[in-house]
Amino acid sequence: MSVPVLHDARRPPVALVGAGRLGSALARRLHAAGYPVAAVASRTEAAARALAALLPGAEVLRPGAALPEAVRLVFCCVPDEALPSVARYLASLEHPWAATVVAHTSGALTAGVLAPLVERGAAAMSFHPVQAFPPSADPSVFEGIVIGLEGAARAVALGREVARDLGARPVELAATDKARYHLAASVASNFFVTLMALAGEVLGSI
Repeated sequence: MSVPVLHDARRPPVALVGAGRLGSALARRLHAAGYPVAAVASRTEAAARALAALLPGAEVLRPGAALPEAVRLVFCCVPDEALPSVARYLASLEHPWAATVVAHTSGALTAGVLAPLVERGAAAMSFHPVQAFPPSADPSVFEGIVIGLEGAARAVALGREVARDLGARPVELAATDKARYHLAASVASNFFVTLMALAGEVLGSI
């Protein structure tokens, strides 16, 4: 069930590509934080429609359709291997890219993967929430988590505001730090589960 939200003029209209676990939670949290989510696109139209139905005013973007002209922030919440093709596709669309920030949510890749959009004038960044997103994750999952930011100064400045509006803690990174950052995030996420399982086995043997 959607909740009506009064949108703040300082929060730019958003388009979101990728209606999976992270994308769905992010879109709903953005809406709750006062960001108008104007458009949703996904690999399947059914997924895009399901998410758009939760976001008053959001339209479903079909292949080849232009983004709403008012959109000034685009989130690409797709698998790493899909990012180059998504960047090329978006760059092929007519849009005021020079006035637009484009972000991806990969922990491993830098903003450089969005080069086709930068060539069109967009400011690019990576905006990576250090968090696992279960199916139907509650939007409150963003509260207190770290979001790693890397990219153009204009994009990162906006990313910092967005992260704080989501209730998260922004951490700014250099492109050269991304590999170590991703390793640290992976260790914290994956090995914690392993250690807890091991601890459970040890306790179970007592």
